[in-house]
Amino acid sequence: MSALTQQCDRLPPATRAFVVAAFLETFTWAGLLARMFLKYVTGTTDVGVRISGAPHGGMFFMYLALGRVAKSIGGLRRGRVLPRMSARSCRSGMRVLATA
Repeated sequence: MSALTQQCDRLPPATRAFVVAAFLETFTWAGLLARMFLKYVTGTTDVGVRISGAPHGGMFFMYLALGRVAKSIGGLRRGRVLPRMSARSCRSGMRVLATA
């Protein structure tokens, strides 16, 4: 087991849920950006923006709510969790997603 995976296993449940929400919110945001490109740059269709907008909005509000919960419980501290959950920890994010 890698050190990054062990670090994810030590996260409190509220912080782990926050990490999962952040991970999923990133994918919905990327999908929305791709569909906005189709709508505004290529001018082909705007249906994708309407379809992607609602899931992204929901995940964004879930991300905000879980961030507040994780902070209030004390499992999320500035400078401790966020820098460690960087792009290089994608594998640990996937592991958190699989075990949540």
